[in-house]
Amino acid sequence: MFESIIFYISALVLCISYPLTFHGSFSIGMLICFLLISFIFFYFLSSYIFKNLYIKRSLYEILSFKSRLISFIAILFLGIDLYLLHIPDIFLRSIRLKSIPTLVLFLMLLIFSVYMFIVWFLEWKYCSDTDIINIEFNEHLLLRAGFVISFILPWLVTSLVFDLIHFLPYKNFIKLIDSDAGQIVYLIFFLLIFALMIPFAFKKIWRCEELEDLETIYVLKELSMETGIKYHKAFLWPFPGGNIITAGVVGIFRKFRYILVTRGFVNLLEKDEKKAVLAHEFGHIRHHHMFWYIFIFAGFVALSYFFIDQLLVYFISMIPVSTEILMGKNDLLELITALVNLVSFVLYFRYIFSFFMRNFEREADIFSFISTGTQPYLISTFKKIDLMSVDPPDKPDWHHFSILERIRFLISCYIYPQNIRKHSRKLKSNIAIYFIVVGTLVIFGLFIGSRINGDILVNHIFFPLN
Repeated sequence: MFESIIFYISALVLCISYPLTFHGSFSIGMLICFLLISFIFFYFLSSYIFKNLYIKRSLYEILSFKSRLISFIAILFLGIDLYLLHIPDIFLRSIRLKSIPTLVLFLMLLIFSVYMFIVWFLEWKYCSDTDIINIEFNEHLLLRAGFVISFILPWLVTSLVFDLIHFLPYKNFIKLIDSDAGQIVYLIFFLLIFALMIPFAFKKIWRCEELEDLETIYVLKELSMETGIKYHKAFLWPFPGGNIITAGVVGIFRKFRYILVTRGFVNLLEKDEKKAVLAHEFGHIRHHHMFWYIFIFAGFVALSYFFIDQLLVYFISMIPVSTEILMGKNDLLELITALVNLVSFVLYFRYIFSFFMRNFEREADIFSFISTGTQPYLISTFKKIDLMSVDPPDKPDWHHFSILERIRFLISCYIYPQNIRKHSRKLKSNIAIYFIVVGTLVIFGLFIGSRINGDILVNHIFFPLN
């Protein structure tokens, strides 16, 4: 589910890193032919990998490995579409709209979605052939694409609105937005509006229905009164696969905050177990985890814009290269910049963002543990989830500790209550260190940027080395 979002954000990073130079030489007709050939070749390559690549793992692990591999190949194909076919240049040249970059991103995401549709179809076919999961293709498609659309659609709409701001007849205001300080303010407003739109998009795309289960509604109201935590509405989340036990919370602000529960949650959990799981979701609200996710994601954008890009240009400017390369008009430099940003994003998301996600989940587990009077109802829920899961209980993922680790930690909190305070102190310290490091790197990047705009570029552009 969430891995699809990572691949889509990776595709966005790749597309955003592409500078428009308007030097594509193909016609629209030729471009469509090349794309059709690319899609067909990708389909047969992916089919070959699904059918013939063998690794000594369980069927589900093989499926996950092949899906990740082919999704990564899809990003490579997208890179070819960008840097060899120059699709954005040809597209904008054809429609004569050069001031709305969101249109380009939307087009490239559509192209990437064709590749991912092929991945999801072959993934579903593999599941059907091996009896890993027996669901209809439309359910599998919703499972994969539902999360992606819930996040990407608000992002596209918000980006389009901010693009249209540049058409306003206020030149000084637009200059302010395009400045470094303006970009920071722009990013904050962008992320806040984006966060406001996600709950509505999520509810509509997943076709959530208002919750009618009386027991769950009672538990929610009871928990809300006990904790003082408020929400706007609760919905039944029609999660594909029938009896999946899960719950979620979307929305930062109370008026736009929804609690989501699946049919498996409603039908398979006892009342106290429901309270424990919902207390976990309330823990995310109490500790403002959604805000932290936004700030930590914004941290990557700040590092990419103010540090990574500046550092890359600095190192390139220190070697004797041509003015054309330094000014960003060379395909090789464009490709290097895109790859650096892409690799940086993957590493950042895998090791930094996921680190905080796992520890925020643990903090929510602790809140549930305390809210239910240290009773083992969350542990019993984990055991039920494990019985229905195809993954082994000791297998972690990028946003959760493994079920076994989570159970052991809760047991350790029961035996050693000081572990609760220890985790809280550890998490606060890590957040403080994170912002200190990011702030230092951004300031360092701004210093490098001032050097680049001064002596270094003067030496290399106006007095190039022979």
